Amino acid sequence: MRFSPYSSERSQPPIIEEPLRHPGPVEMPDIDPVGITPPRNLFTELTLANTSEPARSTMRSRMVRSAAGGLVALGLVTGSSAFEAAPAAESSHIYNVANTGGDGVWLHRQPGLNNGPGDLILTMPEGATFYADCFAYGTPVGPRSNPVWLHGHDQQGNAGYFTDFYSSSHWGRSNTLQQQGLPICGESGPSEQQHFEQLPDQQVQRNPQPASVFYSPLKPPTGLRDITVAGDINRSIEEWSSGNCSPDKAVQGVPESVDTLAGWSIGRLGPIYFLARATEEQKKRIKNIILIDPGNTDSFKAREVLGVPVNKRCDDNFDINKLLANWILGDSSHRLTILSGRTTEEKQDDNDENSKSTFKGLWSSYLAQLWNVPQAENQVKICDYNYMEHEEIWRKLSWVVKERNMSCVPVNDYKLTQWHP
Repeated sequence: MRFSPYSSERSQPPIIEEPLRHPGPVEMPDIDPVGITPPRNLFTELTLANTSEPARSTMRSRMVRSAAGGLVALGLVTGSSAFEAAPAAESSHIYNVANTGGDGVWLHRQPGLNNGPGDLILTMPEGATFYADCFAYGTPVGPRSNPVWLHGHDQQGNAGYFTDFYSSSHWGRSNTLQQQGLPICGESGPSEQQHFEQLPDQQVQRNPQPASVFYSPLKPPTGLRDITVAGDINRSIEEWSSGNCSPDKAVQGVPESVDTLAGWSIGRLGPIYFLARATEEQKKRIKNIILIDPGNTDSFKAREVLGVPVNKRCDDNFDINKLLANWILGDSSHRLTILSGRTTEEKQDDNDENSKSTFKGLWSSYLAQLWNVPQAENQVKICDYNYMEHEEIWRKLSWVVKERNMSCVPVNDYKLTQWHP
């Protein structure tokens, strides 16, 4: 477990399959690309969070694995009995456990830390879904003293509070949780607006300077219309692509404060275009690149019919292997994380989720010059979510862009394998 100044609120994550070294490129028959379902309704939210270091808790729990794959606290080491989960409540405010570095976060009976024996219910793993029905004020958590604690329940119906600092909620002085429709629990105490008016401006906004850019493969800037959490800056495909494989627009509108670029599906070309056109100084400022289910051989390369290329891909216009290798090997602080699902896996039998994944296109078009390079093992990571559909992986993990999370985050019901070139 990796500890941080806030590790008292974190806990152990679900067990992930041991990291492995992929054997390298293997042959694989062509597979038809997976299509994208038309987007639905779009919601946008402002950002916040990051806010005093909590008192370090000394409580420890005996942990067991639940049927859903999470870790459940059976009781404190002092000998208290197991807790029963409260009944699930209906809610339309859905968030994820985020920014714990894979450690997970405690679910409490009361809002705040150090509430005494019996307060800790269980551990929610990184990425777990939480259905909030109200919020309360409790012990401030984080470097900017975030006092908000969300109340609701997880997917198993376990009800309680957890600190908003480790959630994917996004709010600000002009877009508070109440304005988004989430009430204060019990309707007691000062209003959220009154509470924030008492705080300095720097405590009511996270990342005042944008740190991440997301390149969407579609017109909705967040990729799908119902996705609310993506980058600090979200660019529709029309904003970063001119339609003729030109990389010029991908560099425009990326402030100097940005250190993370991300793309889902064909949005993979956004970071690639940036590397192709940016100056050395601009490329040096980018520390993280996240590619979410970027594609397969059919996505990256044109097919040939009677020796004539058809369905030409813009990937063919660039030496992506070289661009990524030069960027990675040029600075030891640079990190590349690829979150792969069914599309990128290119299984030997695409109809069998237990079939072997070949990653043929990824190897040949993106990672060829990083294979067996010792330095790359520490800087390049592939997080494979076995047989997760193309849209599903974005829906489950879109929040990692804003959080600039470069770790492999467990997702319920999906086998996760981490490997390096």
